Amino acid sequence: MEITKLAQIYKERNVYHIEFLDLSETRWNGSREHRIPQGGIPLYSGKPVNEKHESGVEILLSGKAHKFLMKWKLISDSIIMARFLTKLRKLVVIQCYALTEQATTEEKHSFYETLENTLRNVKRSEITMIMGDLYAKVVAYNKRFENTTEDTA
Repeated sequence: MEITKLAQIYKERNVYHIEFLDLSETRWNGSREHRIPQGGIPLYSGKPVNEKHESGVEILLSGKAHKFLMKWKLISDSIIMARFLTKLRKLVVIQCYALTEQATTEEKHSFYETLENTLRNVKRSEITMIMGDLYAKVVAYNKRFENTTEDTA
């Protein structure tokens, strides 16, 4: 991601007081958490340092949101998970970027299997938020949640 585009994203996050923002295909290598001059703490996950700059996901936190961050975990270069403490329950945010059509069927299967295993490790008592670009594959995993989105009006 170009530095000028990234700076604009950080600026807009500050203008609209967004507490956490997900970014896909950031193309950063490695994984880390650090403070940035524009205000905020990015948590990012990408390919190993010596590999090509592609894929990668990031959760950009405000300083306020960072105070409630319990832990975060690198799952893969396209999945990252962060757990926050809220007044009601723990909130688990999973940021992911699904593989595109250029990926092999085996690679796609592996991505969704990793995502499913990540979801299995989230306790039912925790609020779960999946963000990112899933290319509409999330429908296949909707079975156990189909009653949670019913219109109650």
